[in-house]
Amino acid sequence: MQAEGFETIADNCDILIHLYRYLDFIDQLRLSRVSEYLRNIFEHLVWKDRYQKMEITENSCGVFVVTGSVGTSPLIFYEYEEFEEFLNAYAENIVELSVYDLKSINVEYIIREFPKLTKLRYEGWMEIPVNHYSCLANRCPNLQELQLCHCIMPNVKSLTRLQKLRRLCIDTNTQFTYQQFRQFGARLGLESLKITGYIIPETLKRRKRTRGLPLKELKISTDLDPQAWFPKIFPYFLRNFENLQSLIIHFADESANNAAFNALGQSCGNLQYLRIIETDFYLSPAFTLPPNLKELAVHCGRNLAYENLKEFLAHSKLLKFTSIESRYKGEWVDLVVSANIKSLQVQYVPTANLNVDHVEELTWYEYPSNPLQPQPTRLGSKLEILKIDSGVLSLQTLLELKFLHTLTIPETMTCLDWSYVRALLCHTPLRHLTISGLPYCSPLCERFGHAPSEGLPIQLVSLKISFGLLQGALTFWLDLFRQNECLQLICNNFKTFDEFLEKLLANENFPMNLRNLEIWGITLKCRDLKQNLEASLEKIKRNMDYLRYDDFDSYSMIFDRNLNQS
Repeated sequence: MQAEGFETIADNCDILIHLYRYLDFIDQLRLSRVSEYLRNIFEHLVWKDRYQKMEITENSCGVFVVTGSVGTSPLIFYEYEEFEEFLNAYAENIVELSVYDLKSINVEYIIREFPKLTKLRYEGWMEIPVNHYSCLANRCPNLQELQLCHCIMPNVKSLTRLQKLRRLCIDTNTQFTYQQFRQFGARLGLESLKITGYIIPETLKRRKRTRGLPLKELKISTDLDPQAWFPKIFPYFLRNFENLQSLIIHFADESANNAAFNALGQSCGNLQYLRIIETDFYLSPAFTLPPNLKELAVHCGRNLAYENLKEFLAHSKLLKFTSIESRYKGEWVDLVVSANIKSLQVQYVPTANLNVDHVEELTWYEYPSNPLQPQPTRLGSKLEILKIDSGVLSLQTLLELKFLHTLTIPETMTCLDWSYVRALLCHTPLRHLTISGLPYCSPLCERFGHAPSEGLPIQLVSLKISFGLLQGALTFWLDLFRQNECLQLICNNFKTFDEFLEKLLANENFPMNLRNLEIWGITLKCRDLKQNLEASLEKIKRNMDYLRYDDFDSYSMIFDRNLNQS
């Protein structure tokens, strides 16, 4: 192939861009190597958004797998020489890199000149030599964030060479002394430090007085009960919290008591976000929260009382409160939600028992003994985002919400029928609708088998449904998508589909102007699916072996006309 021929044709590079988009990625790579001109078009106009963030892993067979952003099939290299050639060619453009589970090679064979790299993540029990961080400093001069997950913990001195490092995450079960914690924060000049290991309270007197760390973000597990610390050291430890804007904390050794909360509240004058995880609480009323706190989240809290919840909700400056997997005990008390709270989620407490008139984002929980009929419910007129997690809300209640633009509703809700669904689809302010359902069956279709056959014009820009619901009313959903050019239709739980795809493509309402489908994050040409379905299925399954999906909803199929431009 002669590069001059292409350059003559492509005085207007739109022709080449169009050509690139018809090729699989591996063929795009080959074409980009023909000339510098073709490579520039490919890198800057075709695949720029896809290769800036990259993941590299090595499977059990010694195969190197490279994945980019959503919509990109994994690149599979069976030989290290091919893999090395790829890295050498595109290392200069990578901004974020994640490296997982290397087996036959160590991390030093991955890292080369990455001038634009700002974020690096290592995950897996990989051996990282101490001198590797010197290599990072030389080859990745702009590295700002380093994440080490299940890796051997580095010493502080080895990280000091990373002069632009501002964010460090160490995910390990290792215990840290107070002095080690201080060294990580002080010697590295970090803005964000996240440590999942336990910080041991200092019980011995230290002569040297210390200033507070300049940290703005911190994640730690430690004991904040003053009695666990040497009395004169504890105030110096709390100085490290003075500049914090965000704190994620696990109170260890039953230390989430009033004394710990009061110490935290008095030390964190700048704190805006506080998340407390996996903690046993021993609080009586009238504890202190940081004065300028805007967002509070309690995840998996134990031994909390309704009096404690009352204190949380009454915080004068709080804008968002979240309580998940945290049960409250004792006698019920009247709960008043601060007028400033705009976002609210309180699991295991009936939302109807809370005053939510002023809330703009809400998760609805209902725990009646027999939820057969919708009950009259008053929701705030300002509500914009609503997720119904449990219980029943009448259609009339939802249609009265004039500013509601995002709604998630369970398909298992007993009053949900096709007239309810159609009314929601037509609700003028709504732009994003999710009907969450079961992976392989549809309660809606089973209760009301006669689904509408024709779609209708709507204002939605995104609609998410389950695989079972898509199957049960396929003609309706395809016609709905066909009639609405701006709609993105997403089918979640799309995992077992071999026979269904053939039925989907053959449906008379399948949109003729839809060029691509996205399945499991991989963009596939509808033309190829129709012409050779078996080969396309094999491609999907082959790529699936290398994708790192932990969430079942990640197995999705997306109908989106904007994919035609990718």
